[in-house]
Amino acid sequence: MELISTSEAAEQLGVKELVKNFTLQGSSELLSKIYYLPVATADRTILARSIGKVVAAEGPCWLQITGWSNDDDSNQDLFYGYRRGYGDQRSLAEASVYKFNSEDAHCISSVLSLVIYFGWDARIFNFELTYQVRVNNDGFLDLEWTSASGRAIEEELTVLGLSQTVVA
Repeated sequence: MELISTSEAAEQLGVKELVKNFTLQGSSELLSKIYYLPVATADRTILARSIGKVVAAEGPCWLQITGWSNDDDSNQDLFYGYRRGYGDQRSLAEASVYKFNSEDAHCISSVLSLVIYFGWDARIFNFELTYQVRVNNDGFLDLEWTSASGRAIEEELTVLGLSQTVVA
């Protein structure tokens, strides 16, 4: 696991900047599903573990925390304590992107669990930009994909029995 800034991530990905909404690469067919995040904390933990396991198995990936709260009630000391445990003292504003390798499934799960617990916004994507998993503070998980890697994530969400939203 490596913790880096958005500008460092953009450089490693070979893009000008890490924009909030990027276009997925690969097949011309973009598939997308929106799910409700589970309400129960235990179910959210299972979700984070499952996503961590699947995305790690698919190869290196990135997790970018795209929105967080700075208020006194947000328990950020818990989050920053986790980061300090890995030797990083920087704030989220300084370094909001995690780069994970295939052996980092437990780290992906931990960071994603914290993001979901705190009600923050984040996205997980691969180096090839062929899938994107977004969680947000209004209780939804969005999955977009153009590759088999994204399909593997979709299959795992189906096994977990996550409820999909109905898009009109």
